[in-house]
Amino acid sequence: MRLSLRVRLALAFAVGAAIVVAIGVAVVSSVLTRSVDDAIDGELRSRLADVSAAAAVRADAVVHADQFAQVVAADGTVLIDSSFGARGPVLSGEELTRALIEPGRVDRAVDGLGPHARLESRLVETPTGPAVVVVGSDAETLSRARARARLVMYLAPPIAALALGAAAWVLVGAALRPVTELADEAARLSMSRLGRRLPVPTGDHEVASLANSLNSLLAGVESAVATERQFLDDASHELRTPLTVVRGEVELAQLALAERSEVGIEQARHSIDAAVRDAERLTALAEDLLVLARLDRGELRLRRHAVNLRHLAEDVVARAGTERPGTTVVADDVLINADRQRLEQVLDNLVANARTHARGRVRVTVVAEGADGARVEVADDGPGFPEHLVDAAFDRFRRADHARGRGGRRVGTEGTGLGLAIVAALVAAHDGSVAATNGPPLGGAVVTVRLPTG
Repeated sequence: MRLSLRVRLALAFAVGAAIVVAIGVAVVSSVLTRSVDDAIDGELRSRLADVSAAAAVRADAVVHADQFAQVVAADGTVLIDSSFGARGPVLSGEELTRALIEPGRVDRAVDGLGPHARLESRLVETPTGPAVVVVGSDAETLSRARARARLVMYLAPPIAALALGAAAWVLVGAALRPVTELADEAARLSMSRLGRRLPVPTGDHEVASLANSLNSLLAGVESAVATERQFLDDASHELRTPLTVVRGEVELAQLALAERSEVGIEQARHSIDAAVRDAERLTALAEDLLVLARLDRGELRLRRHAVNLRHLAEDVVARAGTERPGTTVVADDVLINADRQRLEQVLDNLVANARTHARGRVRVTVVAEGADGARVEVADDGPGFPEHLVDAAFDRFRRADHARGRGGRRVGTEGTGLGLAIVAALVAAHDGSVAATNGPPLGGAVVTVRLPTG
C-alpha cells in the first residue's frame, strides 16, 4: 500500500518513540527492582550477621528479638526461634543440607511471612555444635515493584506511540503544508499558462528554496518551449517557401508541356531545373534538422580518433575550389581526439559561410592553444556580422536582413539558416566552444572554435 509522506513520517516517529520508551522503561524498571532487591538483601545480610554472632555464644535474647529468625541444628532440631517455638523448622531437609555446605538464599512462600518471602541462611558453630542460622523477610515490596514495572512496560510504549504519533502527524502536517500548497499550485499549471510562477513563502528556509528552484525550472521550461515553438514556426516557414516554389515550378512545367511547342519545352526544362534546386535545398534543410534533432536528444554518437587539424583544414579548402574568393590555410600540425566527419562538417559550414560573404579573401587558421587545446579560426573580408546579431549568430534560422554578402543580397537566402547552429552544436558535443566577432585579421567576420585535444 502506498502511504503518503505524512503518514510514513508519523508512523516512523511513533514506532521509534515506542521503541525508545520501551527501552527506557525497561532500563528504569530494572534499576528500580534491582534497588529494591539489593535493599532487601542488605537488610537480611545485616540481620543474619547479628543473629549468627548471637547464636555462636547462645545469646538467645538477641535471636528472640529478631522479627524472623531460627537456629536449627544439623539434625533439623530448632534450637532457638524468634517465635519462641511456635513453628517448626522453616528450612526443608534439602534446604538444610545445602545450607550446611554453603550460605544460601531461598525465595518462596513461608508461614508468617506470606507468599513472597526471602530466607537467608548460614552455618555457624554454637556451644552445642554446628547449626544453621536462618533469617527471613517479606519480599512483597519487591514483588509489587516487579508487577508495576511489567505493567508500565506493557502500557507505556503503545500509549507513547499513540501520543507521539498523533503529535508527529500534526507537526509533519504543519511542516508539509507549504510543500502541499506548492504541489497544488504546480498541479494547476498548464502548458498554456507557462508564464505563471509558484508563490514563494517568506523566510530563508528549505521550502522557499524549493519554490525558487521550481520557479527557475519553470522559467527554463518556458524558455525551452518558446524556443521550440519558434523553431517549429521557423522550420515550417522555411519548408513552406521551397515547397510552394517547387509546386509552382512543377505546375508551370505542366502548363508549358501542354503547349507542345519548342518554347513550352524549354520553359518546362527551366521550371524543372528550378524545382530540382529547391528540392535540393529541402533535402539539405531536412538533413540539417535531423542532425540538430539528434544532437538535442543526445543520439549523435561521436567516433573519436586522432585527427590532424591542419590536414583537415587543407582538405576542406581544397574541396571548396580555387575560384574567388581565394581561401588560404595558415596552420600548425595539431592533433586532437575527435570525430573527423563531424569536424569536417563544422569546417565545411564555416568555410562555405565565409566564402558566401567574403569580398575577395578567406583565411583558415589552426594553432595549438596551450598544452591541451586547439584554436580554429575562419575569417573573411566581407561586411561582417551585423552588430545586433553577433551574440545570436549561432541561433537557429537566424539571418541578417541586409548586406552581409556581395551585391547587397540577403544573407543566406540560398542556405537553410542552420549552418552556424549546427557548428555550435557539434563543437559543444566535442566539449569545445565557438564565438563570432568582427575585425582582424581580414576586417570582416571571424568565427573562432576552441577544442580540447584530449
